[in-house]
Amino acid sequence: MAKKEAKTNTRTRTRPKGAGRQMPDMPPIETIRKLADSTRGNKSKVAEMLGVTRYRFLQWEKEHHEISDAFLEQWDKRFYACMDAAFLLAMGQTGEDENGKKIFIIPPDSNMLRFLIEKLGRQAGFGQEVTVNVNGEMKVGVPISEWIKDHTK
Repeated sequence: MAKKEAKTNTRTRTRPKGAGRQMPDMPPIETIRKLADSTRGNKSKVAEMLGVTRYRFLQWEKEHHEISDAFLEQWDKRFYACMDAAFLLAMGQTGEDENGKKIFIIPPDSNMLRFLIEKLGRQAGFGQEVTVNVNGEMKVGVPISEWIKDHTK
């Protein structure tokens, strides 16, 4: 039995130097910061404006943390604008009628008020578990049947 010789592919050619996709250079961070500001933090639009794919833009972001910081600034601006609008909805907007009496132009939204109290209260520490130590006997609560008897006719 004769061993088979491996065929070598004679049709392959070497790739010329510099061939293939060219990766564009990252623009200055100040340019990216201005584009992030003009698009309100939309990464897809910024990538399109720079003429690169979103994937490439995200690669730049991984390599340069200043890009992430620029977009976080924009997200903060968006968040605070939303919180301002939520506050107006929750509290309502007052004005005066023709007699000078204070009235609501936009009435308060109880759902938004509840939402803000819950979210902002949690940030301020409300709703967190608290442990209380009491010395001595402490009666807690009233049976519902007694409360009904005392408070109804």
